[in-house]
Amino acid sequence: MKGFNRLRVLLALACAVLAQTAVADQVSVKVAGVDGELRTNIEAFLSIRTKTKVSEAGLLERLKKGKEAPSPAAPPSSREIKRWHALAESEVQQALQPFGYYNVAVEAELEERSAGKWRATYLVTPGVRSRWCEVTVSAEAAEGSKTFIAGLQKSSVPKQGSVVDHQAYDTHKRQWVTQLFEAGFLDARFSTSLFTVDQQRNCVALNWVFDSGPRYLFGAIEIEQSILKDSLVSRYHNIKQGSPFDTDALIDLQLNLNNSNYFETVSLDIDRDKAIDQHVPVVVRTTPRKRRRYNAGIGFGTDTGPRVTAGIESRRVNKRGHRYRVNSRLSTIESSLQFEYDIPIKDVAKDRWTFYSVVERSEIGDADTTQYSIGAAREDDWGLFRRRMFLNAEQSAFDFGDEPSRNATLIYPGLTLSIDRLDNPQFVRRGFSVSGTLLGGADALGSSTSFASLSLSGRAILPLGRRGRLLGAIDARAVEATEFRALPPSQRFFLGGDRSVRGYAFQSISPENSAGDDIGGPRSLNFSLEVDYQLGGSWGIAAFADAGDVSNSFPSDLSKGAGLGVRYRSPVGMIRVDLAHPFDDPDTNLRVHLSIGPDL
Repeated sequence: MKGFNRLRVLLALACAVLAQTAVADQVSVKVAGVDGELRTNIEAFLSIRTKTKVSEAGLLERLKKGKEAPSPAAPPSSREIKRWHALAESEVQQALQPFGYYNVAVEAELEERSAGKWRATYLVTPGVRSRWCEVTVSAEAAEGSKTFIAGLQKSSVPKQGSVVDHQAYDTHKRQWVTQLFEAGFLDARFSTSLFTVDQQRNCVALNWVFDSGPRYLFGAIEIEQSILKDSLVSRYHNIKQGSPFDTDALIDLQLNLNNSNYFETVSLDIDRDKAIDQHVPVVVRTTPRKRRRYNAGIGFGTDTGPRVTAGIESRRVNKRGHRYRVNSRLSTIESSLQFEYDIPIKDVAKDRWTFYSVVERSEIGDADTTQYSIGAAREDDWGLFRRRMFLNAEQSAFDFGDEPSRNATLIYPGLTLSIDRLDNPQFVRRGFSVSGTLLGGADALGSSTSFASLSLSGRAILPLGRRGRLLGAIDARAVEATEFRALPPSQRFFLGGDRSVRGYAFQSISPENSAGDDIGGPRSLNFSLEVDYQLGGSWGIAAFADAGDVSNSFPSDLSKGAGLGVRYRSPVGMIRVDLAHPFDDPDTNLRVHLSIGPDL
């Protein structure tokens, strides 16, 4: 019996929904005389269209929920349809006012074509679009606000003689308050805002009187947290008590704390009502992240093959903000175990000392290499550049093919300088990056051979239309050594693979020994040029050409490749799948490359 009652309820609901569907189109509405955004806005305003438009979706959901589902709305009556039709003329006029049309004529017709079937027709004549005929703007400017107001008077005021657009008008008006607020004028407002329409002349007069109010200053900055020393946390911002209130400085503070990796949440409490003599106190509330983070993953790269990774990160070892990371990787080409210990310094948001050690077994060129490294590095800003100074000691054991195994010890300092300018780090449309690394060691100081190495690289991206980009890259490297054979593979140069000359196997462009093994060279030069185009969403396509050479003298016999690729913008960076043809490799027609990472 219960099953029979449930069936009755479902049938009743189905009948009600089907009955509603039957009247869903009982009123057809036609708007004529205008197109585009004017017509779209009118249709959004018309009650006779919006109130008789019944959604047919959700039938299955209502059948599932049974009695919990809301009852379907009853179809509108003839009286309601006629009442909505009577409102249509004024609704059409309201819909066109935001576009500057104030003399709108509407010919409205409603007819019942058959029982329960109505047709409403509205022929719209918008008339002449109004223009700004008088624009008067004055300001009561407090100290420090005149520069901002002068800029707003040039850029954020409707131009006399231009057509009236309410959306642009609202944007201009909002920019005045927003920009002054961001600069610390928290009481900024329009004391007078008159908008007078002259329908006969089809023009609008505007009169603004703006009052900046006093400029507020920063009061005390309190950061609520207990996991780090207050002296360390206070270095995540440079806001001085008594300096002009600036929302950009507060955003930087919040971003720095969020990006520090110490805190799960960071929120700002700014209470203007608690200001004393225009000094606004700021309270930053935080919740800590878990002390440790574990990670594990599997992946695949055409250069490295399948790989497995695992690691642990201690986000804070002590209240001085020290942290460490242990990462491991296992693949057919490379297996490694790495330890890093960071100590924040100077600008604690990005400057640090890092102490590290690495154990690595890898195939570099045609060499099987085992390498142990230990070192220290300091990263900070140096003028326009990002600077990394380091001291490294490494012990390597390697062999090329049938050659005897060799050992090498290198102890060397080095310096890397880099600079980049990006319009959007997530997806660069315009930007560049340049970097250079100089390092070297001496046999008198413990190295197997004296050597000096210089690497230079440059990347640039330019927009091509709305969806296209042009990407260019160049890399040049050179090493001089008293005995090149004594240098381990890690200090020699190779090309070929996903991120250099596509179409060639990983590290296959290289000088060879008498047995045909790729042994690396002291000179390397490669170029890349690519055009990509966004198809829509996160997907895109690309065409590219690469060229490069590694030699014992100046690289001149360039290996060349070209191809097509697919691009996908993911949260971890651009995913690239390329199909490349090598022009100088008779044994290979096409090669597939897969890579993930940023464009610059």
